[in-house]
Amino acid sequence: MEHRATVKRIRILVASPGDVSQERVLLGKVVADLNRSMADYFRLEFELREWTEVVPDMGRPETVILSQLPAESWDLFVGILWLRFGSRSGASDPETMKPYESGTEEEFQLAYRSWEKKGRPRILFYRSTRPPLDVTRIDPEQLGRVNAFFGQWEVGGAHPGLYNKYQAPEDFAALVRNHLTDILIAQHKASEERPASLPGKTARTSSPTHRAHGFRNPFIVGRPITDPADFHGRKQELAFILARLATGQSCSIVGDGRSGKTSLLHQVLHLATVEVDASYRPAFVDLLSPATRTLEGLLVEIQSQLGINEPATTLTGFVKQLGDLQSQGRCPLLALDEIDLFVRLPGEFSQDFCETLRASASAAKVVLITASRLSLHELHQRGALVSPLYNILGRKKIGPFTEGEARDFVGAPRPNVSFDDDTRHAILERGDRHPLRLQGYAWHAAQAHHDGRTDWEEVWREAELEIEAMLGRDTSRVVAA
Repeated sequence: MEHRATVKRIRILVASPGDVSQERVLLGKVVADLNRSMADYFRLEFELREWTEVVPDMGRPETVILSQLPAESWDLFVGILWLRFGSRSGASDPETMKPYESGTEEEFQLAYRSWEKKGRPRILFYRSTRPPLDVTRIDPEQLGRVNAFFGQWEVGGAHPGLYNKYQAPEDFAALVRNHLTDILIAQHKASEERPASLPGKTARTSSPTHRAHGFRNPFIVGRPITDPADFHGRKQELAFILARLATGQSCSIVGDGRSGKTSLLHQVLHLATVEVDASYRPAFVDLLSPATRTLEGLLVEIQSQLGINEPATTLTGFVKQLGDLQSQGRCPLLALDEIDLFVRLPGEFSQDFCETLRASASAAKVVLITASRLSLHELHQRGALVSPLYNILGRKKIGPFTEGEARDFVGAPRPNVSFDDDTRHAILERGDRHPLRLQGYAWHAAQAHHDGRTDWEEVWREAELEIEAMLGRDTSRVVAA
């Protein structure tokens, strides 16, 4: 229990009417799961606040709620709407003098004006697009209020911003899990001067070299590298891909699992807008996400990341949206990770879909970067309908680091970490130029130095067990060693 004393809480206020109660339950499960799996490492945990926890009292219900859950205590505001907007709260907006249409609207306006003034809370809003089971039970007035509310998110509206659409409640859970995970990582990297705040309108970030208890291991194991400052190597691969992007050509990255394809994708998206062409608008899609395993889900996710508030759900509408962006001088740079999934879902990602991507790329409406374990030709042989993309994607195979890249990775100066020659040699020898293996051994070595451990055989053994488990290999030979 000792570590809990240093855990910082990120307070979430969730606002929604009763027709999305399933989403509220799933949000609670997502928060509990993230706290269980990540709080100990990040020294952060979410605290979900909602009106159901309020102690009963006399007075206007919303006043009772806000007196016990004051807006100044919110770090995150999560709003969810579907068909209903809710009942009037009995109060009026002090700026417009118009009655609040619901408690959800009153809470949102408090959050939005606080964000305008202080940069917090950060506002995450979600809208369900699933059709109701019984259309005769739709209340036109309620739905009209929902539509009017989201109309104000457009540029020039009362509260312009970006919200996410989803269909099934499970899609919402996947979306909010990804978003909350990203916020945990961002907050973990925030300066120690602001340990309880969140990146917002006036946020500042600093070098992620410390964690709350004084040491942040700078090596990353088990997840992609998304911060350009943490990326090392791949100079030849980057030069090849960026040269293609400079003339609007698409690329395919092929490599074994855990070889760093996803990290390379993120680095390419970062460098493309900084060093190649400012008109690029990056979008990263992990096809293993449940929300993107359908054609409609994928199209909506791509457009949402591109800032399109009314995403099209058909290929025809999608192409029109790309054309609109092109007319504005913007070019989507679409990174599709794990396209091996197309083998399993040919009914969703048909040849029509691939032909649409090809036609859009040929018309300079989009530039594609894909990442997969198998080449497009191999994927086609196994049932993926990707043949239209064969000759428009320049293929780049990635493998281990070069000798120089491996040495540079291990020897790069990092705050609070200094390896002696013997340790560097051991990491390089055991890592064998493999990115994940190098990260794993370096992480364990840095942690061992920090913890004052001296039994290096045990340290290397622990590292090997973890690495082999991640690579999906049999670890029995290591255990028996």
